[in-house]
Amino acid sequence: MVMPKRYAVAFLKRSRRILREFVPERLHVTSLPHRLHLRREGATEGLVDISVNLPACWASATDDEKALLRRYLPVKRPAASPEDCAIAKVSASVQWRMPNKRGDAMIRAYRARSIAQGRSQADTDLRIERIIDYADAVQAGACFPPIILYVDGRHLIMLDGARRALAHLLADCSNIDAIVAMPTMCLGETPHRLARPT
Repeated sequence: MVMPKRYAVAFLKRSRRILREFVPERLHVTSLPHRLHLRREGATEGLVDISVNLPACWASATDDEKALLRRYLPVKRPAASPEDCAIAKVSASVQWRMPNKRGDAMIRAYRARSIAQGRSQADTDLRIERIIDYADAVQAGACFPPIILYVDGRHLIMLDGARRALAHLLADCSNIDAIVAMPTMCLGETPHRLARPT
C-alpha cells in the first residue's frame, strides 16, 4: 500500500520539526541565520529579545570562560559540554518583546511571570530592586560583565545576565556586551575561523 502524497508531506514536515528540536547541535553554522534571537524560556526571555550577528572569527574558550560555562551550562543544557565550545565576544542588541515599553509595565510583567514560574514574592522583589539599581548604574556609565549566551540550534539561550539585560532596557540602552558560546562541531570546515587564545 502506498502512502498518499498529503500524508507523506505531513510526515516529512513533522520529522524535520522533531529533528530541529532534538538534534540542534548537528546544525552547521552556514545553515544558521545570519542573526540569531533569544529563545523564550524564562521570566526575562518573555519580556526581552536579544539578538546577535554571528561573527566571522571564533576563539577556543579560555580557562576562565570554560569555568563560566561549567557553572551555567549544565542548568539549561545538561547535554552540552563546556569543553567543546567556541567563544565569540560581540555586542548584542536588546529590545522589548512587550508592546508597552514603559519601565513600570515591565516591572509588573516581570513580577507576574517570576511568581508564575514558582519564585517567591520576597525573592522577586529583591531581584526587581537589583534590576533598578543596575539600571541606575548603567545610566551613570558603569561597566558590567558581559551576558553569556549559548547557540542552541537556530536560537540563543541566555545562560547568565537576565537582570543586566533588563537593566539596560530600563536605562534606554539597546546594546549590551555578550559572550556567545557555540558547539565547535557547528563550526566545521567553514570560513568561520577558530583562533587559539593567546
